[in-house]
Amino acid sequence: MTKDGTKSELAALCYSASVLKITVIPSSFEIIKNNKLDYQNLLKIKGQALPDPLQINDNWLDEKKINDCFLKANCVPSQKIKEEEHDVWVCVEKATGEIGSSYCTCTAGLGRTCNHVAGLLFRVEATNKLGASACTSLPCTWKVPSRIKGVKPTKIKDLRIIKSRHGQSDSKRPLVCQSKLQYQPIPESRDNLDTFSAVLKKSIPNACIFKGFVTENVEETVTKPVSEDITAYTIQDIKTKCDNQTDFLSNMPKYTESEIQKVMRCTVVSPAMKNGMK
Repeated sequence: MTKDGTKSELAALCYSASVLKITVIPSSFEIIKNNKLDYQNLLKIKGQALPDPLQINDNWLDEKKINDCFLKANCVPSQKIKEEEHDVWVCVEKATGEIGSSYCTCTAGLGRTCNHVAGLLFRVEATNKLGASACTSLPCTWKVPSRIKGVKPTKIKDLRIIKSRHGQSDSKRPLVCQSKLQYQPIPESRDNLDTFSAVLKKSIPNACIFKGFVTENVEETVTKPVSEDITAYTIQDIKTKCDNQTDFLSNMPKYTESEIQKVMRCTVVSPAMKNGMK
């Protein structure tokens, strides 16, 4: 129906629209007002007004003891997936899972039966059957990085830091030179080891660390005066006094068994000492 014309024509048009019960086209202000009223009615469940889930911030809030629970998600548009995502929420009863209300920011969102609401419900059902848990109910995990070729995780101590040279040659000079990387603050010395070994041997002589070392068994000996005439055993003297082997053996000096053992300990070299002398 046109709005132009004379006053009589406009009066006739209004009368005919009233008789035919033609719906009046609301203005944009009236459309926004009606949509707000419809949205507020969606938040009234069993006579109780619930908070708007789209207006709840990420901060912690005091959860009131209510019987209903909001399921909130972002849904990709069905046709143009690159457009802005739709905000979807569904209010269900905690005990029975009965759906009390739902909404979506798409064109058919106030009708409460769009495909995006159904997609949210199917997603929750699949998650329940698979036994998956929400990210807030799981222990902390490392954030999975993007697939970058050639980059592998490594420890900080093994990380090589190189100074960036944008627009210059490809020669890479390390930020820390090799002499500094290979520097040993503790000098190589055996003084501390020798001191430690001496203290340990004094406190624990039978420690297993000393099993491979040859220890000297020094015994106190009493120096006795030489009672034998060494000149009597020269080749010339033996030749004149001894006619045969029996005479030579009978004139040899006599030693006790203890004296023989002492001479052996002082003259015989052990196998371990032989290996050390090689």
